[in-house]
Formats: sequence, C-alpha cells, structure tokens
Amino acid sequence: MTVTTGCVTTREEVAAMAALADRVFFDGTPHLGLRFPRTFSWANRDHLAIAKVGDAIVAAVASYPAELALGENLTLRTVAIGAVCTEPAFRGRGLSSTLLRQVEDAASAHGAELLLISGEGPLYQRMGARKMGRLIEVVIPRAAFAGDAVAYSRHTSVTPSCCRVTCSRSPSRLPPC
Repeated sequence: MTVTTGCVTTREEVAAMAALADRVFFDGTPHLGLRFPRTFSWANRDHLAIAKVGDAIVAAVASYPAELALGENLTLRTVAIGAVCTEPAFRGRGLSSTLLRQVEDAASAHGAELLLISGEGPLYQRMGARKMGRLIEVVIPRAAFAGDAVAYSRHTSVTPSCCRVTCSRSPSRLPPC
C-alpha cells in the first residue's frame, strides 16, 4: 500500500477532505466546510494537505494564511491550522505528523511568523506547539470578504489554543506553560 502526500488537486478532493474531517469530528454531519468556507475552498487549495491511498484521502490538514493586525502599524503573518484528521484504519502511521510538518515547512518558507492550531492534543505538543491561551472572539470587517459568496461579519467560539512562533529563518520553540 503506497501513501502519497501533497495538496488537493481537484475540487472533488476539497469536498472529500471536508467530508473526512466531518466524519472524524462530527459523525459525518456536514459542518467544517459550511463553517469555514474560505478554508475549505478551491481558492485555498495550496493550503489543504492530504495523504492518499489510491484515490482515497486517508489523512488531512487544513491551513489558512492571513495577516493578524496587532495595532495600526503591526501585523503578523499567520497560518491557522485545523481539521487535522486521519481515517481510523490509518491512525498510528505518522500521516498527520507528516502533513503537519509539510504545512509548517511551507508556512515558514512563506514567512509565517505565527502558527495558530485549533486544538491542544499531544500530536501538537510533540511538534513543539505550546498552549498560549484561548481566542474567544474574532471580529472581521465585512469589507474583507468583498466578492466572496459567503461573508461573515462576526465569528465566535474560535479556540486556537496552541501555537508555535516561527521566525523568518528558524522556528522558535516556546517553553511549556
């Protein structure tokens, strides 16, 4: 059995990736693609990492690059990471770890200064992430969604509870809390 990794290459793979995450986290009820339409979109395909056996997606990691404004004159290049999932029959083979490393390497290569991870499982801790706190509410100006079919002006209950800070040349690991 050969496992291949990379980014999604078709719109069908975007939908299949969201469906995998929904099966793993929500018993198959469509949720993540509806809640995060910009993340699970064809436009974001270069940030949707998958592992496949044949044509079947067996593991996935979604990421979404953005700039985080920390005042009027300070922004951080960030990458939000979530929907890290593996089909139950393929767990324990390091697929999610491999995909996370690929996402982290790509983010660092593109100048990301902060990775926000939705979750706080041991996988993230092994990768060097540390719990930094909770993000309760994010307010996004409606103008930021100009031209999109789906627009959110307010999104609540986002909890990226682990993060890893990276510099332009090498990662900086934070001490445990």
